[in-house]
Amino acid sequence: TAAVSSDGIIRETLDISRPKKDIVGGGYVWKNIDETLKLSGFELHTDSDYGIRIAKGATIELSGKNYISAKKAAVACQGSVTFTGSGSLTLVSEDGIMSYSTESGTVITIRSGNIAIEAQSCGIRCESGGITLSGGDVDITSDGQSLLARTIALADCSLNADSPVHATDTLRITAAEVDVSVSSGAALVADGASVTHFLIFAAFAFPVFGRSENLFTEKTIRLRF
Repeated sequence: TAAVSSDGIIRETLDISRPKKDIVGGGYVWKNIDETLKLSGFELHTDSDYGIRIAKGATIELSGKNYISAKKAAVACQGSVTFTGSGSLTLVSEDGIMSYSTESGTVITIRSGNIAIEAQSCGIRCESGGITLSGGDVDITSDGQSLLARTIALADCSLNADSPVHATDTLRITAAEVDVSVSSGAALVADGASVTHFLIFAAFAFPVFGRSENLFTEKTIRLRF
């Protein structure tokens, strides 16, 4: 259990990477049988590399207002992780959410909640696997990239970012509200041969297939469905 200081703030890494039982602390509850970390009024500020280290396959359920700041990653995942709930989460770090798994099936998923990320390098990073935003509102400010993964899928979500969305293989956007504006280069980047996205032109939405260097040349991309 991470210690809570007199001001109610946790100032060390909350390590739930290999939990063996239920854990209860200031603003959080870990349910081992459900592999779910519930955050409610959780606040963590640390100079350590990681804010929360979370087990592979875990769910993070948000309630109320939550805040995490750390050096390298606010949330570091052993593998896949899913965010749910109706609360909010603010992350300040080099990487906001990061999976250090090398397995190709690893996915960082956001299903609901309001997540705001201030990153020096990358908002959400899952280089060996995928990022799926299937709901919720995500706002990313980053000096590097907003999203970086092998595959990225955006559907039924809202994404606002000031840095590129970069898929090293496949990028798919369906029924999403996406607003990405960058100072230089392309707002949306997909390196692979398999790219599916939808562009708005006039009042019509139409699919386009092809390589990113031919498609994503604009600094500002706004998609509304």
